[in-house]
Amino acid sequence: MNTLPAETAANPSGLEVEQRTGKAYTAGFPRTLAGLIVRPRATFAGLSRGQQAGTGVLVALLVVAAILLTFARTYADCQYFYQDQLAYFERHPEQLPRGGIQFITPPLITNLIRVGERLAAMVGSWALWSAGLYLACIFGGQREVKFGAMLKLALWSWLPYLVRSVLQGGYMLLTYDPIFNPGLAGLALDNTPPSMGQYTYTMTPRATRLLGTALSYVDIYLCWHAALLYLGLNRFTNLAKKRAGMIIAALLLLWIAIRVGVEMAHYRY
Repeated sequence: MNTLPAETAANPSGLEVEQRTGKAYTAGFPRTLAGLIVRPRATFAGLSRGQQAGTGVLVALLVVAAILLTFARTYADCQYFYQDQLAYFERHPEQLPRGGIQFITPPLITNLIRVGERLAAMVGSWALWSAGLYLACIFGGQREVKFGAMLKLALWSWLPYLVRSVLQGGYMLLTYDPIFNPGLAGLALDNTPPSMGQYTYTMTPRATRLLGTALSYVDIYLCWHAALLYLGLNRFTNLAKKRAGMIIAALLLLWIAIRVGVEMAHYRY
């Protein structure tokens, strides 16, 4: 009969439960989610052995959070411009339109297109990370690695962006204050639109726009994402820690470069 220390018995891992009971152990979604925050190494070890459940629930929450963030940003933008018009016409009542000011929101189809774009970007990122991690492991000599395992790692390491979407979406819904300069974008340029009546056309240099767009993806959630990827890759594979770190860094740069390239294609100079 196996005996376990008191601390381990009080908080057993999946492997310890299996050793104690002789039965397969699977943790539910809440425990897996909490484990990634409190004990990411042990949780990723359980994920690599198939002891953690709830990947489908995670994907559903990520989709809901993306939809929340899209609608929250649209509503906050509308409120921002509406309040800006109110302030302008308070200073210039003689210019107030005969019908007054109306709060205008985009048509539903516009919001649905924005949701589709955000979801497509998210799914594309998962595919990029899964394929990149899988190919890097194969070329690194990890022939036993499965694509499904790398997909699971990519999905669960997306937890920081779930937290960010909920926090930013909730903030914009409560304050009606849009986030025009996410991440470190404000260090390179200011995307805040000018107030009504103060608009002056200025051409932003392409290099400045490029730098600001790249910096918009750099925040604490990106660091958290990178840390989870690194810890997870060490548990899913037998790669050396230095090589795992180099793979994560290279894929991060590639991922940001692709997203910046897609976003820059929307600008015309």
